[in-house]
Amino acid sequence: MAPVTLFSRDLSTVDNVEPMAAPINVFAEVPKVKLQRTGQRPLVFEGVEVCSATTHSPGPSLWYEINLYRKQAGSLVIDIRFFGKPNDMKDRFRTFFADSLDEVAHILEAYDPALDINADIPVHDDSVPVSVIALQAAVVRMRLDEARRQFADLIGEILHQLDVQ
Repeated sequence: MAPVTLFSRDLSTVDNVEPMAAPINVFAEVPKVKLQRTGQRPLVFEGVEVCSATTHSPGPSLWYEINLYRKQAGSLVIDIRFFGKPNDMKDRFRTFFADSLDEVAHILEAYDPALDINADIPVHDDSVPVSVIALQAAVVRMRLDEARRQFADLIGEILHQLDVQ
């Protein structure tokens, strides 16, 4: 099991204020956040990081990072990042929006890490032996299982830290 590290920041501002009713005014200067998104333009907004967690540790071939931000307007931004070490695994950056911590929990619980795993198996190439295809399929299955396990560990830690029930 990969260790999960969680850094909490300013959790009291998330649920004590109606997310869309009151903007963040407690900061003299609200920083700009710029999030990379796969296949889309970067997302730029003013806000603060509420928490961040990662499953990265020496050794695993893939890992996740989840960051939660509160926009100045009060809504929440979920930043899910997938990283893979092998050259055939592409890093993925996805963002989701929520108005409450309950909605954050639903989005995280509904996310399928299988979307992040490439399954490029040459099934239409007659020159590739069936044994090679079977071996590649087993590797993909192992990656899927590892991604799902790590992501489940990560969201469990985040939802526990945020006290979402």
